[in-house]
Amino acid sequence: MISVIVVDDDHDVAEALSECLVIKGINVLAEGTNGLEAIELYKKFRPDFVLLDISMPKYDGYYGIMKILEHDNNAKVIIVSASCTQEDVENLFLLGAFAVVAKPYDIHSLINIMTKTNKEKKSSLEESVYI
Repeated sequence: MISVIVVDDDHDVAEALSECLVIKGINVLAEGTNGLEAIELYKKFRPDFVLLDISMPKYDGYYGIMKILEHDNNAKVIIVSASCTQEDVENLFLLGAFAVVAKPYDIHSLINIMTKTNKEKKSSLEESVYI
């Protein structure tokens, strides 16, 4: 089962996304409200994916992605934000974002990104075990 943490300063948005993910069979381990909580939750739960908003007070998503990737450069951080310009998207990929999804998003597209990646990871693990 795919595991995620959801980080968004809008509690209603985080809760709605979490509920949709749970309904679709994704294991939501925790919710956070800023970039500092994102890194703390990542260290505690080690999810398959972090779904991270960018525009948040105090510690924004840029802080969160930088600190998560400093801790684990293999972490898969998916930015889910309504306020990304093309320049922001380019900068986020340079920082190491796994994907950038614009709000409002299609939940099925978001889940497909995670499911496809998870299947590829399992496939490559199985191949390496049998080689």
